[in-house]
Amino acid sequence: MADDLIAVFELTVEEDIIKIVEEKHYRLVPSSEISGKDLRLYARSV
Repeated sequence: MADDLIAVFELTVEEDIIKIVEEKHYRLVPSSEISGKDLRLYARSV
């Protein structure tokens, strides 16, 4: 992965085995690159 990316995993345990339920990747950016539109979209999604 690139230095400015992070991965978030949702895990579960089935029969003593850890499994990935979901994996998401996010790019880290300076706050100056986040628009008002981006913030409004994010506020609606959580």
